Amino acid sequence: MSIYGIDIQDFQEIEHSKQYPEASSTQETKFEDFLSQYGKQIYTIQDTLESILSDTWDPVYDPISINTNPKENATIVDICSQLDDNLKPIQIKTKKVIMIFAHLCEEMSFILNQANNVFYPPLSIFGESIDENLNPQFELKEGQSELFVGKFMNFLVRLTDFVLHIYEVVKNVINQMSKLYTTSNKEYLSIWKNTHFSEVFFLLSKVLVVLHTFDELIVNNELLQSSWGTYRKMINLASSDPVKYNTTEEDIKNLKVLLQVIEKHLLNGTILHSLVNSDFDFHSKTFRKKTYRSFNEETDKKKIEKNIFKEEFFGEIRRIFNLITNNGKDTKLYSKNIISIDNFKGESFVGLSVLYYVYTQIFNDYTQIKMLAKILKIGTNFPCIHFYGSIIFLVDNFFNERLRGVIESIGENYLDMNKESRIEYVIELDRTFSDRVKQHFISVGSWIVEMDSDITEYEDPERVLTMQSDLLIRGLKEANDILNIFKESLFLHQILQRNMKKDLLFVLSRCAEMLIAIRYTFHRKGSMIAETLPFLFQKYVSKISGTLKKLNDPRLSHHIQFALQLATQCLKGPPTSQRIKILLIILNILSEDKSEIMKDKALSAIIMTLRKLIVLGDLQKKIWKNTDMSFHYFSNDLFERYLRNLFRDPINPERLQYLLHAFGDCGRLLQTVEHLEEKDQLKDRYIQIVMKLINSSIIKPLCIKIETDLRYHAHSHLEVKEKNILKKKGKITDYSLLLNLSTLRFFDITIKIKQEIKQYLDRTFYDISTVALSDWKKYDEMRNLAKQKYGIEMTDVYLPSTTQKSGLDVLQIMRNIQYFVSKFNYNLNNQIFVERMSNLKHINAIGIGVIANSIKTHGIGIINTTVHVTFQFLKQMFRVFSGFLKDDYIKSLLILESQWFSKNIHKNRKTYEFSKSKDLINKISKLGSRDMNYLSKFRETITQIGNAMAYVRMVRAGGIHFISDSVRFIPDITETVLFGEASEQLELSETTIEAGKNMDQMIKNLTQVISEGSDYFASLVKVFAKEFRTKKNAHMETFYIIVPALQINFIENMIISKAKIGNQGEGGAFSDDGFVIGIAYILKILGQFDKYDSLRWFEIARNNYQTELNRLNTEFNKKKGKSKFKGEIPTLTFSIQKNQNFIKEFQLLNFSLNSAKILFEDSDLDDELNQEKEEKMEKENENDEKKSENKKAQKIENESSSSTDQN
Repeated sequence: MSIYGIDIQDFQEIEHSKQYPEASSTQETKFEDFLSQYGKQIYTIQDTLESILSDTWDPVYDPISINTNPKENATIVDICSQLDDNLKPIQIKTKKVIMIFAHLCEEMSFILNQANNVFYPPLSIFGESIDENLNPQFELKEGQSELFVGKFMNFLVRLTDFVLHIYEVVKNVINQMSKLYTTSNKEYLSIWKNTHFSEVFFLLSKVLVVLHTFDELIVNNELLQSSWGTYRKMINLASSDPVKYNTTEEDIKNLKVLLQVIEKHLLNGTILHSLVNSDFDFHSKTFRKKTYRSFNEETDKKKIEKNIFKEEFFGEIRRIFNLITNNGKDTKLYSKNIISIDNFKGESFVGLSVLYYVYTQIFNDYTQIKMLAKILKIGTNFPCIHFYGSIIFLVDNFFNERLRGVIESIGENYLDMNKESRIEYVIELDRTFSDRVKQHFISVGSWIVEMDSDITEYEDPERVLTMQSDLLIRGLKEANDILNIFKESLFLHQILQRNMKKDLLFVLSRCAEMLIAIRYTFHRKGSMIAETLPFLFQKYVSKISGTLKKLNDPRLSHHIQFALQLATQCLKGPPTSQRIKILLIILNILSEDKSEIMKDKALSAIIMTLRKLIVLGDLQKKIWKNTDMSFHYFSNDLFERYLRNLFRDPINPERLQYLLHAFGDCGRLLQTVEHLEEKDQLKDRYIQIVMKLINSSIIKPLCIKIETDLRYHAHSHLEVKEKNILKKKGKITDYSLLLNLSTLRFFDITIKIKQEIKQYLDRTFYDISTVALSDWKKYDEMRNLAKQKYGIEMTDVYLPSTTQKSGLDVLQIMRNIQYFVSKFNYNLNNQIFVERMSNLKHINAIGIGVIANSIKTHGIGIINTTVHVTFQFLKQMFRVFSGFLKDDYIKSLLILESQWFSKNIHKNRKTYEFSKSKDLINKISKLGSRDMNYLSKFRETITQIGNAMAYVRMVRAGGIHFISDSVRFIPDITETVLFGEASEQLELSETTIEAGKNMDQMIKNLTQVISEGSDYFASLVKVFAKEFRTKKNAHMETFYIIVPALQINFIENMIISKAKIGNQGEGGAFSDDGFVIGIAYILKILGQFDKYDSLRWFEIARNNYQTELNRLNTEFNKKKGKSKFKGEIPTLTFSIQKNQNFIKEFQLLNFSLNSAKILFEDSDLDDELNQEKEEKMEKENENDEKKSENKKAQKIENESSSSTDQN
């Protein structure tokens, strides 16, 4: 027994160590080693826990995610209908307007979400295929582009439906606005004249940007355009002969119609243009007559019908412009922090540009050139804005493509101005980029520390909630700022084709690491955030509700009062998306009230609070949006440069895990692929490539560095110039920091750098040692150095010390199998044979490895030869076995014992008695000499039979060991490719075909040996069982009754043999399991397992010895310490020890016999033998019936002949 690796006996020896100083020193050393190992384990556990990115589950797979988004089942209609009682007509109309625009805003938000999550990703990666490189421009194989489009067709159909749906929503929004802002609307002057639904127009601009993004993704994907053309050609070819292509003319016709629809709405790059050229309800002939020719002509305003909606539309463009430039009163409605968390100004600028283009098209008004000039001018502040994937928005390119004629009429060259400003911007960005990232690094570190700190220690709950809210928003702001400068630097260098410096690469990788750190900090504090958000929601809702109550005044107009009441009602539920949309529409209505009651300061406070509520309600999506690194896939050449940069300066090696998670975002993008057979196909290939990059950039160079360092240290005694590979330009690089990294994860793959280095060094040192055995000592020193310097515990390969793989040969054993089974003892558990006695210094031991080496030498055919030789030997041994049981004296004893047992087991329900087996032993022992009686000889015969069967088992196991080593390179041996047939089909050379057939035959032979080998035991059982279960061998039916006597004889012999262990030349043994295998084998072939089990022998023997042991212990306790019984104490002690040994040996024998029975469990064999026996009996009965019938016929014939003679 041991505790924490220390044997209890060691502690017992410490009590006696005072008398033996050397023993004391040994125990102290062992205890010190134990404490050292235990300490290392504790530190390892501590390092593992401290080095993980998160103390929660994996944030990527997130098995139990926490969704913090507010949810409810109520719809916008349900919410707005809660105030239906006693409404005035104007209030009813106000409610309808609020419901309509809230619904439209909700639908536009859904469109934005679907575009970003469902349609952008597959469209951006179309054409990516399984290739060795990550370059999306590689040349496709013939026919591959058609397959891509065929798989992509379902997605294109869904995208077409989605675009048409966007058309309907945009038209609905514009038409609703046109109906609202018109003089034909009776309530226009009284209600809606001063009301501006800025929120609706803001979302409308975002939806229009979605259409422009689709155009850019499709037009800029050259592979999609070329593949579509080849696919159309293939369809035209199929239409000429539909039957040849297993289709019909009707299907081809329908497919062509579908292709025309897709091409019309998607692939021409006119998605946005098609929308603005659609018919809207407000269109009039006047607008459609104006053309580009009238740009510079003076317009006669009297001839143009005044359009209120047109003015409102352009007014919203002006308001968005003022919001971006911080001009006008609109900016005070937004919180500074909130604007920064979503790249608000950048997205608003893109929306402004697209909205201006749509305005010019749907109203056919190109007169607002000053606004276009202003937009182009402020475009210098937005050098590039990232859409999705590799798509970038450049304002000069956008208007040059969409409104070329209008730009030419401006006068100033704004296009060149924007291009020059981009160059100046990127130069300034390169100069300040490092300092800006350092500031962000400090801010992010400070933010993470504050997130981990306990701010609940403050007594004021209001202050705690405010601090927590500010922390969450601050984290989003930091992520947004880092992501923006990261994208600007990366994409501006690509657009301007400027090379990046090494220092800039390091800073870029630092940005990626900070983004992942922010994401995982939010995830790590997810439970805290989930607990805090409901309180923050309640705080902000209460704040808005309180302000609205103050604004409520009877002097307000009826529709304003209704809007305030509806806003208050919305705040009584969770801040869901539907309620937020209603509140935003209501605030647009309230903000235009010009009375003193509706103060701008109060409304500004409401909108600022509401914006915070929107951000916190959608926190999880914004976290992923602001830390998403999937766009990095389109600049994948930076991956290797990041890794090489980290290897050159591994001061903070934990950065590697953050970079791997940043790379992982690209893998999740690739999972959205629609043009390949399987979703994970592209992702799996990407994972393989990243793993190759890690191996080539980190692991392999590190292996070489460490190996070289070990070699220099091991040969430092040589007179060479001093060289330290760790020194580089006066700088010492500590590569051991990389070795101390904990296990890294990349999707489902784990990376252990130290383990990889260990395997490399083990393999290298072993290979070189086998070539030059004389260098073994030097490599042994290098192994010790690796452990001391780098903590790498390498495997001892035991070279060049002697490696013994050979022993007795199988052929030698077969030639002398009678000698082998009598001179070797078998161990069932370890499957080894150990020589019983030898005059040499060493004894022979035979295991599976020795047998496998012999088979490797002589071939697998030797297995069948072994079974045949064993069968011949068993025939001889069973003659001796049968002769013993056939002896009249033995047979009569066993018959009497069997009859007695049968009589008592049925009548008196008694078990077999222990005394009966002892009597049987005494009676048989009278035969033979004193040293070797008949019972012992019979036991040895059974042992030899069992050893022979054990030898067959070992040969079988050795064969499997050899064959498994031979076929280890075959993936599935049951389903192998026929190399011969494959070679013939490929029309290879005759030599190759012949070699393939030889390979097939070899695999077939190996497979046949494996499949047939399991029948060896069954065959040896069946061949003897058929013979021994016949009537002529009826004397064997009482064998089971002699088994208890044999087992007692065996245990007595084993106790003596174990006592002789250590005495040279006296035949000691620790195991002789050939006996139990022989017993199990014979009971199986005789079909006597059930009869033997009915004896319940082991239970009887255990009870008998336990009763005797209890009696001896009682007697020992009575006589212990009494002088008159002093002479009896040694005898009692010996008897107690003897009984204890018998109990233990009987238990071991029971375990071994149960194990041996498993080798012969074959119910099918018993059924087969019983069926053959029944068939044989039926044949005998049929023969008896035929004989009786023949006798009757003969008798009748004799009687008839005798009567004829008398007559």
